[in-house]
Amino acid sequence: MELPRTIQVRYFERRQADIHNCDHHLKEANFSEITKVGHQLKGNGAMFGFNELSDIGSRLETAAKNNDQEKVKVILQEFKEWFDENHLLN
Repeated sequence: MELPRTIQVRYFERRQADIHNCDHHLKEANFSEITKVGHQLKGNGAMFGFNELSDIGSRLETAAKNNDQEKVKVILQEFKEWFDENHLLN
C-alpha cells in the first residue's frame, strides 16, 4: 500500500525522533523508555509494512527489558542504519 507523501514524511520524522530519544535514554540508562520505543516500533513497523523495523523494535524492547546496555547499543545502531537506508527512499 502506497502511503501519501505527507504521512511518509511524518512517519520518518517520528523515527528520527525515536533514534534521538533512545540515544538520550541510553546515556541515562533509562531502559523503561527504550522499552516503550521498541514496543511502538514493533507495532507500527508492521502496520506500515516495515517488517525489518518491526523486528528491530521487538529485539530492542527485549534488550531494554533485560537492561542489556551493550545489546541495546547494537540494536540501536541497526535502527540507525535501517533509518538511513529507508528514509532516503521515501
